[in-house]
Amino acid sequence: KEIKRHTKEQGEFLINISHDLRNPVNVILSLIQSSKYNRGNTIEETIKKYEEQGKCIKRNAFKIVKLINNLIDTEKLENNYYKLNKQNVEVVSVIENTYSSNFNKFLIKLFLA
Repeated sequence: KEIKRHTKEQGEFLINISHDLRNPVNVILSLIQSSKYNRGNTIEETIKKYEEQGKCIKRNAFKIVKLINNLIDTEKLENNYYKLNKQNVEVVSVIENTYSSNFNKFLIKLFLA
C-alpha cells in the first residue's frame, strides 16, 4: 500500500515538473520560430523586436534553470545531503535584513548599471 502511494506521488510530481519545464521551453521555441516572421518595417523596429524576444528567451531560460536547481536541492534534501541546523530565530529581524539587503542590491544595480 505504501509503495502504491509513493508511486502515485512520484507520477504526480513528474507530471507537474514536466508541465513546468514544457511551458518555458515552448515559449522559447515559439519565439525562435516566429523570429523570421517578426521583422519590422525598419531596421530599428526589427532590432527592437529581436531585443524584446531575446529578453523573453532569457527570462524563460532562467525559469528552467531555477526549476532544475530546485529539483537538485529537493533531491539533496530527500537524501540527507544537507545537515539542517534547526534553531529559533527572530523572524522580524530576518525579514528586515533580507529586505534591506535586497533593496541595497537593487539600488546598486539601478545606479551602476
